[in-house]
Amino acid sequence: MAIESQPTLFCPQCQRYIAAADDCPCGWSRPHPLSGSGQSRWQVELGGPVMGRPALVDDLLLIGWGGGGRWGTDHGGLAALDVHTGSICYRCDLEAAVEGSPATDGQHVVFGTGDGSVYCLDAATGQLLWKVEVGGAVRSRPLIHEERVYLTADDGCLHALDLRDGEEFWCFATQAVACPSSPTLARGLLVFGAYDGCVYAVDAERGRQRWRFQSPTRGDRFRSSPCIHGDIVYIGGLESSALHALSLRDGHRLWSFKTEGYVASSSAVAQGLVYFGSHDHHFYAVDAQSGQQRWRFEAGRTISSSPAVREGLVFVGSNDEFVYALEAESGREVWRFSAGGPVPGSSLVADGQVYVGTLNGLLYALPWHLGQYEWAAKWCARRERAEECAAYYALAGFPQEAAQVWQEMGRPELGARMWEALGEDDEAARCYERAAEAWRAVNPGRAGDLYSQAARRYALVGRSDVSERCDQLAARLRRLPELRLEAFNVPRFRQWEAGNFTLRIANVGEQAAQSVSLALGGSLADLVTARVVEPLPPGERWDITLQVTPTAPRAELVVEAEYVERPGQKPPFRSQLREAIQAEPRPEPAIRVGGDVGLVKIVQAEGTVGTPTVEVGGDAGTVVIR
Repeated sequence: MAIESQPTLFCPQCQRYIAAADDCPCGWSRPHPLSGSGQSRWQVELGGPVMGRPALVDDLLLIGWGGGGRWGTDHGGLAALDVHTGSICYRCDLEAAVEGSPATDGQHVVFGTGDGSVYCLDAATGQLLWKVEVGGAVRSRPLIHEERVYLTADDGCLHALDLRDGEEFWCFATQAVACPSSPTLARGLLVFGAYDGCVYAVDAERGRQRWRFQSPTRGDRFRSSPCIHGDIVYIGGLESSALHALSLRDGHRLWSFKTEGYVASSSAVAQGLVYFGSHDHHFYAVDAQSGQQRWRFEAGRTISSSPAVREGLVFVGSNDEFVYALEAESGREVWRFSAGGPVPGSSLVADGQVYVGTLNGLLYALPWHLGQYEWAAKWCARRERAEECAAYYALAGFPQEAAQVWQEMGRPELGARMWEALGEDDEAARCYERAAEAWRAVNPGRAGDLYSQAARRYALVGRSDVSERCDQLAARLRRLPELRLEAFNVPRFRQWEAGNFTLRIANVGEQAAQSVSLALGGSLADLVTARVVEPLPPGERWDITLQVTPTAPRAELVVEAEYVERPGQKPPFRSQLREAIQAEPRPEPAIRVGGDVGLVKIVQAEGTVGTPTVEVGGDAGTVVIR
């Protein structure tokens, strides 16, 4: 049963998946899902304990289940899951447990069971190709190489089988009663450990022993699988409680690192360090050449899980029911995931996902950063992975940092989309304009599209002047219509007197302007609109006479034209003219008095500007103006 298929984001606070439109119940502030962190993550409940490591074939994830001691079941099987959703594509249910990891060459999948059977299936369909019996339970991971299958079993033997039909080529017997250690191939040698306290190197072609290492600890057993790096074999012992480094050439011991508990964990090598866990509750990183400890990390219980190293992190499970991600360089804990049961098996890390199973039968697909977006952003920045860095900053809720990284990458349009999603139109407009400038010389058509996006966003925040400029640049670059508005023959206006001037609309673009609509506003008492049905071809113009009667000394006429290249185009292009109108005050009419007068008294209303003219027809005495 697949659980919580195809979520959008992973909450780092309570470690659960949330859908695109949901807020996490824990109160975590969900950032906008902008990056690949929205890929599908899932968890699947299988029919029994997951002891091994998954295998990947194209879009199929292969995993065995069953066994597991007190946690487990006598039955088991193998399941093939869709790697994107966790849905089961096919499954093979058996009467015996599958404790080991499956192996695949891309066409076949081979695995063993607790009743000593070895199965080979068609990897794509799950069809059984062959089945053979060996002398004991198979708890190791088979190795497929050049049409052969190599595996160990609890009959104390290493078996070489034909991949085509399962026929046995040879069998190498040890003195052990069990061999859960998986074979590793290097330079024609198959290296594995056994419960007789020995590590063997066997010729892969003929099955003959080349060398044997005997542990100096009495009663020692080797359960972990060898890790071979260069000329050194690394393998952990149980009773010796140590990680041993052996020469691949002849098997002599180079060094041993002692812990306080069984070393059942297989090791991993990266950047000159060997990583492994111990039953003393610690996870170690030691120098690959000298065996000197670099760091150690303490978990809550024993560690038998084998580590995986990716993305600068070491992923390892513990029987304290947590999966840990540790910084590979320092051992600092980056995150931990509560798996709900002990984690004895190894993790598979592929395509940004961590696949890991538990003893209580759950298989998880986790994002490698587990929602620690800020940490992931800084880690990607240190490794100059700019695009991922910016996306993780956006997810972490640091839009300014994300936009800055995209700007430095030369892709500010990505920042513009982020600001759009956050409802910050002004920031989005600036990013679109910067992106257009970056693309102008390289790809004029793309630059024109980006200028159009900038114009639209500037218009939304009321910056019509910048919006018009961006629209004009877009039209020029995309070879579209472009209308230019100008005012000609503007008279000296007087208040309350009508004046005429010419509004010129010229198409300076390369396509005809269709459906031209005019809107006249500004200081006008009422908005005046008009629509011209006829198109305005490129290179032509319209001259329209406008009559304006100013009522104030200073006013502004705003003319906006909207037009399209083709019917139905959205949004339309825009051009704008802002014309300042200054009007001289209208002179007051002269006051005429007929005949001779002795006294003329004029009282002006409050706020009257200027001095009135008084004309007297005869002799005048005194004129008083108040």
